[in-house]
Amino acid sequence: MGVGHTLKKIREKNGLTQEQFADRIGVKRTTYISYESSKTSPGFELIEKIAEIFDISLLAFSEEDQTKSNVWLELHAPDPVYNPDINKEPKKLSGDEDMIIDYYRLLKEEDKAEFLKKIKNAYLDIICGVDDE
Repeated sequence: MGVGHTLKKIREKNGLTQEQFADRIGVKRTTYISYESSKTSPGFELIEKIAEIFDISLLAFSEEDQTKSNVWLELHAPDPVYNPDINKEPKKLSGDEDMIIDYYRLLKEEDKAEFLKKIKNAYLDIICGVDDE
C-alpha cells in the first residue's frame, strides 16, 4: 500500500471527489490525480498538511514495508531552515547542540552523511510518533 492508495482511502472515507479533495489540500486536480495514481508523490509538507486537515497520523502514510516507508519519509522530509532575526542577538547553542556539532566534527568525512541521516531519521520518528521501545 503506497501513498497514492492511502490518499484514495482518505478521500473516499471523507466522501470527497478528487476535485474536492484537491481543493481542500490546495493543489490542482491534475496534480492530485498524479498523487493518487502514484505517478508522483506529494512532498512532506503537503503530507503533514493532509494529516492535519483530516486529523490522521503521519503513520497512515506508511507503506506496509517499513523500510520503503522510511526511505519515502527521508526523501520528503523538510530540510531545516534557520532564519535568524537580524534585529536580535544571535541565539547561542545549548550544551547538547554544541555536543552534536563536536561529535560531527570528530567524524571522518565518509561517516558524516550517515550521522546526519541518523539524526534526520530520529527527528522523523519523533514527529511521526514512532516508538522503537
